[in-house]
Amino acid sequence: MQRRLLGSSFIAVSGPGPLLFSGAHVWVRVEGNDAILGLSDYLQDQMGEITSLALPDLGDVLHASRRMGHVESEEASSPIEAPISGEVIEVNPE
Repeated sequence: MQRRLLGSSFIAVSGPGPLLFSGAHVWVRVEGNDAILGLSDYLQDQMGEITSLALPDLGDVLHASRRMGHVESEEASSPIEAPISGEVIEVNPE
């Protein structure tokens, strides 16, 4: 099942709190007016042990389909594309 959310295309997956997955392997969980983003398990498995993670800062404005960060491991390096647009109100570097 595909669903449109704030101008981006997602795959919906059922489970504890519905997760929407972008084609760039970033998941989104909508909670009220906020959205929580994270890297998919698939991307993390493909990357191996993450050695470096660059995330946006508080107050940054994300734009859908534009770069919002970067992830690196010994095996790979990849930009992280924002699946949605909005202002960053919290960052969890773990």
